[in-house]
Amino acid sequence: MQIAAKRPLPLKNAPLQYAPENELGVVFLFSQIARRLQFRIEEIRAAYPDCIAYLHTGEHEKRVGIEFEYKSSNFKAHRHDPKQSITSCAGATTGPDVPKRIKVIELKRFSE
Repeated sequence: MQIAAKRPLPLKNAPLQYAPENELGVVFLFSQIARRLQFRIEEIRAAYPDCIAYLHTGEHEKRVGIEFEYKSSNFKAHRHDPKQSITSCAGATTGPDVPKRIKVIELKRFSE
């Protein structure tokens, strides 16, 4: 493993010192703020979608699929079916390559 010579500024008020640099960092950061986003996690798995959760909406909960991506553009690059997922959690939003029905949650903004 090569260690980077330069690092970005640390995140504030976050359980991760720096913004995620890979998908595992996105999963970790999401797990730390899921409750604040009103998600209740049922399962995190290797299959698509990466996460099954319940989203609190008013007096009900809605079962949702969540796909974790380091960059939002990876959703399309990985050829995911947008009908099986409503949310993509990304370390960074990287362009308009996500289908319109998918809501992108850029986790970095919750920890600055």
